[in-house]
Amino acid sequence: MRRDIPPGARQDETTDRLMGPAELAQAIIADCEGDARAAVLALIRINSALMMELEALTVARAHRQSRRGHH
Repeated sequence: MRRDIPPGARQDETTDRLMGPAELAQAIIADCEGDARAAVLALIRINSALMMELEALTVARAHRQSRRGHH
């Protein structure tokens, strides 16, 4: 993930447990020291990063599939 995303939004990579939506929201709010505007902006940045990652994965998958179709 990008650096401008609050630390609370990052998953704990030492365990397999994923944060639920409420837990993630609370972590982001805590990282933003209760500032609702900052929390909303952080969520927008997180969403943007996820959308870019999804697009990259989709393009990579389409590329792999098209290469397989040409053999």
